Amino acid sequence: MGGGKRFAYPVDVWTPYGGWWPEGPGPRTNRRNTTILCIFLVFGVFLPIGYISSRLERRYKPPIRFIPSQLWCKYAEIDDPRLLERNKNKTLP
Repeated sequence: MGGGKRFAYPVDVWTPYGGWWPEGPGPRTNRRNTTILCIFLVFGVFLPIGYISSRLERRYKPPIRFIPSQLWCKYAEIDDPRLLERNKNKTLP
């Protein structure tokens, strides 16, 4: 069992689970490598996509109730006139 003999593979390929033939139950650095990969995904991919999405978000029909993304949306006060009135009526404690 095993699908054949091991072959030469590039040593500069990085994977969080240790490559083609990790020895034992898993490499010792598996948790660290997975954490690094997740941090990269959050800060390198998801946050820029969320930022661009908040800059481009438009609501052509005013929402019936408050939507949390209206707090950071660029066009929230333009798209929902009631939101501008709500913000004017707020008093600071």
